[in-house]
Amino acid sequence: MSKIVEGTQMQKQLLGRKDGEAMMSNLSDSSMELTDKEANARERTAKFSADRDRYHPEEDRPADDDMPTLAFSGTAQETADNIVAMATKDYVEEVELSELQVTQMPSVPAEAVLTLELGGRVLAESRAHCQQGHARFQERMALQIQGGGSEGQSCMLRVSAKGTRSSPPNCPEEFSAEVAFTTKDIMRRVHSKHGQQYFHYRMLPKDSSASASLRPSLSMRLREVTGR
Repeated sequence: MSKIVEGTQMQKQLLGRKDGEAMMSNLSDSSMELTDKEANARERTAKFSADRDRYHPEEDRPADDDMPTLAFSGTAQETADNIVAMATKDYVEEVELSELQVTQMPSVPAEAVLTLELGGRVLAESRAHCQQGHARFQERMALQIQGGGSEGQSCMLRVSAKGTRSSPPNCPEEFSAEVAFTTKDIMRRVHSKHGQQYFHYRMLPKDSSASASLRPSLSMRLREVTGR
């Protein structure tokens, strides 16, 4: 009986020894695996450092104090508006006025003159014969607008019609009307998101009580022709 017990204990000892050896073997394999991974990681780090130094030598790298900085104040929208303003303040766009017509003038034969004025200075002039209160002007007019236009810069289209020899003797000697708009308004219309080019304006009669009941109107085509 004692021999059987001793044999059983020896078997347990042998089994325990084998389990321990297997556990040690697994630990050794895990350790080797971790060592290999660590070596690979170190190798990749060294390669990255070598490439960085090769393509970006330390002496060529700007110091932190030398790096350019941008200072912004206000909201993001204000900053964007300021950048656009700086970029466009010196940019000049050329706007063409064409297919100019004035209607509802005195319905007598007359010679009509249409002038384009900017800041009190005449930029262009066109003449046409007026029949039945309608004058069609053939010439095209050009207007140069800087920096996208301004609400404080006004331009004017002024029409004047003077009776001819065939005009009735009681007709007004001269009829005048005008319409004013800012250069900013012109650029808004030129860059209309709908692509509109034809516009209609009411004109204000000037210096004639006889023409106070008239409601002259101006129609024209506006388009940007910068660089064309």
